[in-house]
Amino acid sequence: FPWGSTAPDQTRGNFCGVECGRAHSGWSMMPGVGDDSFPETAPVGSFLAGNSPFGVKDMAGNVWEWVADGYRDYRSNSGTNIPVDPLVVDGTSRVLRGGGWVSREVVWARAGSRSDYIPVNWIGNGGARCARGGS
Repeated sequence: FPWGSTAPDQTRGNFCGVECGRAHSGWSMMPGVGDDSFPETAPVGSFLAGNSPFGVKDMAGNVWEWVADGYRDYRSNSGTNIPVDPLVVDGTSRVLRGGGWVSREVVWARAGSRSDYIPVNWIGNGGARCARGGS
């Protein structure tokens, strides 16, 4: 997890906890997560215990983060030739990372958790992280 090896809880990120189950009838909750008081998205920086050792905030939970890479299943590919922007054509799936406020499984709380979605579709628990390449 971004903060270390401690399991996710309501102090480390916005995950589907008690409040999520109340707000969205029938949704299961992430084990071990109590009430973080946000039934949907939370303001950036709301969970200081979830910061990485480098001070990076919100790397897990709250919103899935879009990245520029095209999606290809790692299990069916050796990891080579995975498309990187701008090689991905419109209408193909892009990578989402880090889980969102609807995350109900512990594995989704990892910063490296990975899913896919087509960017032209609306996603209520998706967002973006602005980043700059180093040099």
